[in-house]
Amino acid sequence: IYFFNDNYYVKAKQGDTFRSLSDETGISYKRLAKFNERDYNDVLSQGDIIYLKKKKTKAPKEFKGRPHIVKSGESMYLISQLYGIRLESLYKLNKLSPDYQIRVGDMLWVR
Repeated sequence: IYFFNDNYYVKAKQGDTFRSLSDETGISYKRLAKFNERDYNDVLSQGDIIYLKKKKTKAPKEFKGRPHIVKSGESMYLISQLYGIRLESLYKLNKLSPDYQIRVGDMLWVR
């Protein structure tokens, strides 16, 4: 179990599901999925960050004034998980609509 942005998280292993993580953590699989803005039937990939409580609306203070530069293969969801913030908040912080498609090199504010 790891700690970041006032939240605990685990990294999914090969074969993990929200149900198996629920058994390990004692947190309802439906709550785990909700905290991570996913459907509880989603297939998890090895290395996925799974938060154990509701995420914050902003990244930690050390990221103030430091934008995230989008790299190849990143998505808005992945970036929200990296910083432990809600996906909706990431869109709001950057004044973007949910249908916006990010591009490599885009600058995104996380705080």
